[in-house]
Amino acid sequence: LTDCILTDKYEEGYQSVKIMNILSAEINSPLPEHHLILKALTESALTGEPSIREIVARTFSEQASMKENRSAMVDHPEFLKVLGQMILEQNCTVETMEYVVCTIANLCSVK
Repeated sequence: LTDCILTDKYEEGYQSVKIMNILSAEINSPLPEHHLILKALTESALTGEPSIREIVARTFSEQASMKENRSAMVDHPEFLKVLGQMILEQNCTVETMEYVVCTIANLCSVK
C-alpha cells in the first residue's frame, strides 16, 4: 500500500491510504503489525498530495487517541520528525494541522 501511495496515480494512492486508515483501526500496540502500520504511515505522510497527508494525519490522531499506542508511536523512528514536517509543508491544510495538533496533545499524556 505504501508503494502505491508514493508512486502511483493520485486515485490509487488516495484509495490505498484510506485502506490503511481502516486497517489501522484494528491494528494497535502491542500487536507486532502495529510497528508495520506506523512505518507505512510515516513513509506515506510526506507525499505531495494534501488530501493523502490529511488522511495520514487523521490516522495518526486516531491511533494516538488510544492509550496503548502512544508509547509505540513516540518510540517509532522518524515519527515525531514527520509530524513536524507535515505542519511545515507549504500546502498543509488546516485539517491536517488540527489532526497533528490532536496527535501531539494525545502523545503528551503517554503515561
